Amino acid sequence: MKNFVPFLLLSLAVPVCPLHAEKVAGAEQSRQLTATEIVSQLDGLFDDDDENATVVTPGQFAAILKKKMARFDRLAADFRARFPEHPLRWKVLLLEAVNLPLREQAGLPVAAEKSAGAMLGAILAAADATAEVKSDASVQRLMLTAEEVGDKKLKIDDWEKMLAAHWRDFPDAGDNASLEELRLGMTEEFAPARVEALLADLAKHKDAAIADMAKEKQIARKAMAELKSKPVELKFKALDGTEVDLAKLRGKVVLVDFWATWCGPCMAELPKVSAAYEKLHGRGFEVVGISLDEDEAALKRVLKTKKITWPQHFDGRGWENEIAHRFGITALPTMWLVNKEGMLVEVNPEGDLAEKIGKLLK
Repeated sequence: MKNFVPFLLLSLAVPVCPLHAEKVAGAEQSRQLTATEIVSQLDGLFDDDDENATVVTPGQFAAILKKKMARFDRLAADFRARFPEHPLRWKVLLLEAVNLPLREQAGLPVAAEKSAGAMLGAILAAADATAEVKSDASVQRLMLTAEEVGDKKLKIDDWEKMLAAHWRDFPDAGDNASLEELRLGMTEEFAPARVEALLADLAKHKDAAIADMAKEKQIARKAMAELKSKPVELKFKALDGTEVDLAKLRGKVVLVDFWATWCGPCMAELPKVSAAYEKLHGRGFEVVGISLDEDEAALKRVLKTKKITWPQHFDGRGWENEIAHRFGITALPTMWLVNKEGMLVEVNPEGDLAEKIGKLLK
């Protein structure tokens, strides 16, 4: 299913620091941790460690992930052995459910009886689970079942009934705005005829964050609709200082690439874009990058390493990138193929990219 919102908790993929983990583990062995301390360490075990993060290969990442999962298991087992009736056991179970995808990513076996859905259901039914943990479990269950909608195992109408029940039970949950954005993304894909009505509804929502999100989406949809009837207007000063104006590129075929260095699928597509650029640039093909990175140094390193020479828009705002925000970009990579007249002819072109560009250059 399309990645509607970039911050779903079930889609963790973070850099890790083995040295830091080993230091913490050593401190743990010097004394027994309290229940709260164990949960705190479990909760932060897979957080970003920006100061020590390093770029690793997929194999190295899997090895580090296995090490961290082993530590997670030790801490969880210690908690259950010493605090079997503690109310925080439901928080431990929640973290275990959330981390099941990471276990699979590390290539570790998952017991047949360990189902995220069953774990989350048990938390929601528990009499002594805190309201906060139950709220988080409800959010996670909605995110999990959203995948079932994408896999056509659940109807979007049934998912929306679950969302309504969540709102009834947890009206103040911190992730409710994210859930409404997820709902909107699924509606766009699976029930497009209902999008305008849903946006109108959400634009009047009592939650200001949700209302603002809907209004911004309405503006973005209008901007995207206009691309079908008039040339793409895009003008900015690139990261290297060059002035970019698509109006001045009329007569050339342009690929506008919304991407980020931290986006795995984006990096996987990069060789295809680079090959097309090398092959067809001399015939009038240009690429314009819109980077949703926040780290300028990291972006520049990738540009240098990958020998990317085409201009990049960068404002350091990540998903709030000014151009991406204007057009309602919610998934990466997103590519626009623009013809010689400046008209958007295809979004996320499939198949042989160089072949499609070659046809437009004729």
